[in-house]
Amino acid sequence: MTVKSNSGIIGGKQKIVSKANASGIHSIRDQNLHRVFDEWPLKPSIDSVSPSGTYIWMEGQPVSYTVNTSEVVDGTVLYWNLDTTGQSYPVSAADFTGNSLTGTVTITNNTGTITIGDGVFDNLTEGDANNREGWKLQVGFTQGGPYEFTHPSTNYLEDSTLVSRTVTFNRHMYGGAFNYSPAYWVYNLDSTGSVLGQIYSENAGSSNSWQSRGPYSFSSSTPCYVCFVAQRGSYWQCDFALDNIRITTSSGTTNTYSFEGGNDGFTTRTSGTSHSNTDIQNNFNNRTNLGYTYVSWTRDAYGTPSSSTGPNGGAIGSWYIFTENSGGSTGNRHFLYSPAIY
Repeated sequence: MTVKSNSGIIGGKQKIVSKANASGIHSIRDQNLHRVFDEWPLKPSIDSVSPSGTYIWMEGQPVSYTVNTSEVVDGTVLYWNLDTTGQSYPVSAADFTGNSLTGTVTITNNTGTITIGDGVFDNLTEGDANNREGWKLQVGFTQGGPYEFTHPSTNYLEDSTLVSRTVTFNRHMYGGAFNYSPAYWVYNLDSTGSVLGQIYSENAGSSNSWQSRGPYSFSSSTPCYVCFVAQRGSYWQCDFALDNIRITTSSGTTNTYSFEGGNDGFTTRTSGTSHSNTDIQNNFNNRTNLGYTYVSWTRDAYGTPSSSTGPNGGAIGSWYIFTENSGGSTGNRHFLYSPAIY
């Protein structure tokens, strides 16, 4: 039986509280409401940012991140901060055209773009032995913190002269499984394998002929690497080939790779079904020489082993490199890394 009285009722049970202490009822109720909110499964959260791993921007390049959230209402303003705590060579506000290490980002459909500004090109030697200054990105719901998300890796701005370069190549896409997009991507890497930017990508399309692509311009440090990432189709008729790769050097000359005499310093690794900046750098650190193995970049001449896919010869000679897709799974990524370009 429930007894009604001036003492109040909580949760269907009698609680003896004097009128003078009636506010205690509301205090307990508020505590219960806060407890329920904290346990609510759809609590707004800041999940991730990209680039996700260690990333290096060069002077003159725009510095930005994409932030991903869950259950955040459209129009919500989040606050970001470039935290330099513990950095031996910290970045400063003067290193960016935005002239600030803090700012805001507005969320729409659980995502938003943090724009910090271009790295200021001052042609000064600053930072560590690699001329780099670091920070960790923080993002939160409250101005000035606390910040619910802190980037797991230090990111850097490198004070170094950028070199304007171009890459040109011949590519071959022939086979019934070239039915996905994009078919491949081209990236610009620094000396550590960290991604400086995407150079080019192309959708799939089957044609039994070599096609010329480029020249495509990009700016990089010295030395740098060019990375090609090819994607495996839904079955084996998707041998993708490259030949006659030409990359300009810092002195303005052009290195040409035709694979007539060997691998020309190119290396490879096949891993997983994604190619985030972290994936590209991790595979760079574990790359191996080209060789005839399934699901990898392979040097070949006079036609690939599989029928109705791949070229019958090189673009300018007999030899070329291609992705052998007789094994593997749909979406496998084939990573190809150039030799160091000076």
